[in-house]
Amino acid sequence: MPERLDYIVAIVEEQNITRAARRLFITQPALTKYINKLEEEYGIILFDRKSSPITLTEAGRVFLEEKTRIEIAEQNLRHRLEALKNSNVTITLGIGHDRAPRWVPKLLQEFCRRYPDINFMIKGAGELSLPDKLRSGEIDIAVGVFESNEDNMEWRYLTVEKLRLLVPLAFGIFPEGFSPEESVNHPYILKPEQLNGLDYISPAITMGAYDSYQVLRQLYSLHIGRQITTTSARTIRSMVIHDLGYGYGVVGSASNLQDENGVFKAGCCILPGLPTRRFTRAAYHSNHRHVELLRDFTDILERQIIEGCLPGSIYWKDYQNEEPLFV
Repeated sequence: MPERLDYIVAIVEEQNITRAARRLFITQPALTKYINKLEEEYGIILFDRKSSPITLTEAGRVFLEEKTRIEIAEQNLRHRLEALKNSNVTITLGIGHDRAPRWVPKLLQEFCRRYPDINFMIKGAGELSLPDKLRSGEIDIAVGVFESNEDNMEWRYLTVEKLRLLVPLAFGIFPEGFSPEESVNHPYILKPEQLNGLDYISPAITMGAYDSYQVLRQLYSLHIGRQITTTSARTIRSMVIHDLGYGYGVVGSASNLQDENGVFKAGCCILPGLPTRRFTRAAYHSNHRHVELLRDFTDILERQIIEGCLPGSIYWKDYQNEEPLFV
């Protein structure tokens, strides 16, 4: 039976078989049948269907990790064989899905002007998966929000991004006289109980913001209403603006709180214990055969940031630490 890791990942991220089937554009019975056959073939139980939301069993977690590693190795082999067909150098960049369209075009415009014979492959990815892709050799350089303790790695801090809980004004939790525009830099301090029962827009497990979501769930026993999971930070903000729930993410400017008509629809909040900022960085192996190219690539990206070409980003050396990491 052909294995579809995207089926398993969809269930993990959606935490619900019906929603996962809808996302995959297949029927719920078809998805359930596939999982049952896979479990029968390997003699294991992949998901604990008795829990709500649905979760991976330990065997399911190992299965997903190992199969993902095998798939990455196969992709890496295909990419390397493809590169051998071409005498030119190919650099593979791993970068978050939302970050890629904002950062990559101008970056490559300058880099390709300097190095016209260098080929490039752009791989949009969930930022939490970037360390594994870098370790396996699937990508040559990673750009985003992630952590790694691997040796022989060169790091370059790039930007600081402000993290906020974004809450629709329609939810009625803000006091009289509240200013959404001012809340970007002076967020409203919430009491956890104010969020009980409200709908939540959740980042997918592959996103850089997922760690902060886990902190939110661990610190506070919140009763969440409906939960919508997405793989896009931009979509989280858009859903908040349209009153579909509150969400945790990056706010670059007050315009992120406005609808298409320029009307403020949401405000920024913080909760005690949640991080208020995060760092983006670039990373690559110091023993990479093209390490000088990767350093120059990162220099160009850093120069773009210094010159203010990246909306909503603060160059990390210019960041004025006026607020604590945690409230």
